[in-house]
Amino acid sequence: MKFYFKLLSLIYCLFFCQAKAVQIIQLGVEDVNFFPIYGTYDGNDNKLLEYDGYSADIFRLFNKSQNKYEIKFNPVQIKRLFLEFLDPKSILDAKYPDDPNWAMDLKKSKGLKIYYSLPVIKYTDGVFVLKENQKNDITKIKTLGMILGFSPIGYEEYIKSGKIKLEQTINVKILFDWLINKKVDAIYISKSIGECKLNILKYSDKIVFNDKLPVLSGSYRLSSIKYPELIKDFDIFLNKKKNFLGQMQKNITKFKCH
Repeated sequence: MKFYFKLLSLIYCLFFCQAKAVQIIQLGVEDVNFFPIYGTYDGNDNKLLEYDGYSADIFRLFNKSQNKYEIKFNPVQIKRLFLEFLDPKSILDAKYPDDPNWAMDLKKSKGLKIYYSLPVIKYTDGVFVLKENQKNDITKIKTLGMILGFSPIGYEEYIKSGKIKLEQTINVKILFDWLINKKVDAIYISKSIGECKLNILKYSDKIVFNDKLPVLSGSYRLSSIKYPELIKDFDIFLNKKKNFLGQMQKNITKFKCH
């Protein structure tokens, strides 16, 4: 009988000790349709049941690859996400995407140590224009459309001087509608996201990415203030899955594009 109770106690302990060992990570993500990379809305702007896309699948794969952490997605409007992440009272444990070069002044003003993962996804940000205007230089852009909360790197001086006026929205489809209807001269967005949306809207023969104008290339990373060990473990995961994830990114425009 004593052996029986000891065995039960051991099974109980193994089960609940393992359950307690899993650290729930509240991950702040952008509440927007940025497919195929990530998104919380479908192509018709209907709210999805959960965060989805290429990035979401990477974090789901990470969850399955270990039993130390469980990533839970917390969609937040882009403009608020940095503020919430940097708030010591925030429920957010980590942020994605992030980059050491984003919001540098804001981060510096908080005086917090932020830990960044290895690159997760490479990106190229720049402008899409009407095909008929693809040979125009930057001086021809008088109105630039972009997602609210983003910074159009390479265009700041023109915006500050008033040479370029900004039109902002939280909706990628609206950006392309503005461009096709000539409400704006160009729109600033990630190349892969723009190409995905062009295929959906069937604007590929009318709108092109202009790589002759300023572009910004970098990588989306996971960041955390509270959990440096999470970043180390996530880096190990990225290295182990490097080839697999690389193949996925090569086909990113075919991946959950809506």
